[in-house]
Amino acid sequence: MAVERLWLSINPTVRQQRAELLERVGLVDDTQVDYAVGIFEDGKLIATAAVFQNIIKTVAVNPDYRSQDYLGQMMTNLLSYLDDQNEAHSFVYTKPSQMQYFQAFGFQIVSHTDSVSLMERGLPNLAQYQQQLRRERIDATPASAIVMNANPFTLGHQYLVEQTATKSGAVYVFVVTEDRSFFNTEERIAMVQAGVAHLHNVVVIPTEQYMVSSATFPSYF
Repeated sequence: MAVERLWLSINPTVRQQRAELLERVGLVDDTQVDYAVGIFEDGKLIATAAVFQNIIKTVAVNPDYRSQDYLGQMMTNLLSYLDDQNEAHSFVYTKPSQMQYFQAFGFQIVSHTDSVSLMERGLPNLAQYQQQLRRERIDATPASAIVMNANPFTLGHQYLVEQTATKSGAVYVFVVTEDRSFFNTEERIAMVQAGVAHLHNVVVIPTEQYMVSSATFPSYF
């Protein structure tokens, strides 16, 4: 059986089948997707998966069909789609019990709980981001961190950073990288850098996709 694209916005029958399949395997019906696929048997949806930006999610196979390699077929399709979108780095949400299947496709663990795991594949990855953080480190204590969207960077934001800087040896201001605000990422980072330029113990760092992003904090958006 072939992997087919699912047009969720125009096909309510398929959308309902997908919702029922996700519910059966204990997943939330997440319709925030750019590209969705599925596998059918006699008109019945038995497997599905989707992509939003560079995040693979809502991967589900009907338990009655898990002996088949439907997961592998869908992953091959989704990774090909991401390649076509020039996405060299991707994430996937899965259950901890399913991590081994995604490790076979080159995904590595970013973080996990008892109920969900976040994995990534490609570059730049978490290890490289951690190296960046080490390079930006100021050898002073105590250290404080502020995460902000700064859309735009206001006098209130500036006052917060200034007050924190008076009480801390080092202040790390993480600016949300997700480009879904009125001001784009470059503009917001530039505003923050200009607004804290007079503070010698403040470092401005982009969050990339590891703090407050669609991958790590989807409900924020």
